[in-house]
Amino acid sequence: MNLLRSILALTSFASAFGLMCYFNPVPEANSPVTASSAMTPALQPASMDPTPEALDPALQLADILTLPLSQRNDEALQKLSRLLLPQDPEAAFRAAMAQWGDDRSGMGAAAEALVKKDPAAARRLLAECPDLRSKRTLEGYLMADEVSRNPREKLRWADETLEGVVKQQVVAAGAAALAQLDPEAALEFAAELPPGTMKTNTSIKSLRATLGEDPARAVQWMLESVSKTERGIIAHAAFSGYAKDHPEAALALLPTLHGELQETLAWTMLESKLRAVKSPSEYFSKAAEEIQNFPAESRLSVVRSLVWELSTSAEQEGRTIPGLLSAISRNPLSGLPSSKP
Repeated sequence: MNLLRSILALTSFASAFGLMCYFNPVPEANSPVTASSAMTPALQPASMDPTPEALDPALQLADILTLPLSQRNDEALQKLSRLLLPQDPEAAFRAAMAQWGDDRSGMGAAAEALVKKDPAAARRLLAECPDLRSKRTLEGYLMADEVSRNPREKLRWADETLEGVVKQQVVAAGAAALAQLDPEAALEFAAELPPGTMKTNTSIKSLRATLGEDPARAVQWMLESVSKTERGIIAHAAFSGYAKDHPEAALALLPTLHGELQETLAWTMLESKLRAVKSPSEYFSKAAEEIQNFPAESRLSVVRSLVWELSTSAEQEGRTIPGLLSAISRNPLSGLPSSKP
């Protein structure tokens, strides 16, 4: 009996071993065996393999849009909106509309891109907007596009007819378009606006176009058409682009200005030159070099502005007031009192 049990056990083991070898054959002598191949199952479920469909933002968006509002993930929708924006702005706008949160920048970027690519599609989508937020955003860009295409006839209509944020958006876009066609007409329009955000934005866009063609006219307009309170903000924004795009012309214009406008242009020129400088020592060396090119009467105000910026911003890469004063002490600027006894 014991002998029979031993024979049966040996037979069972041999059968199991044979089956195992059948499904997992021993590699040939010349076949390399690696740890990964030995540990990897012979068959893998197909669902584990990544497929193009699983990575397609449009399909991912379609899946999310089938979910109830309460189950949609804003972060995922924001990522999908950014991914879809370059090729499919309509889908990007749908992703922005589906969010619970208020992602104004993402929604605005998608609306602007859609209107530029396909205004007809944007008008059709307007009827699908589920809330006032998305409707007003898309409507604003559609109107801005329409006014920008014919600013001479429609800009004043927009100013007299529209209201609120949409009005500001449309008028600013129309004024920018008009400034490219007729800078003088844009300045005349801006001069008639009451003080406020819309006048500021419209003036900046009009002046940027005018400065490149007729800087003397732009300066005259700033002195005559805006209050002193508005002038500082408007001049800084307008001069910033001018100093960056036309550095030689800005340097030639600088001595012709006086007072606040001269100080503002000088400061924006310095900002433009220092924007890309990283090293603290190079930063102050470059500042001293550039300030030497300014009229003597504007140098002190520029240094004062630089000190103010350093005192009101967080310390970055060693750019500190002592560093600036030390640089001036070592290389005193002509026209400025030296800190040496």
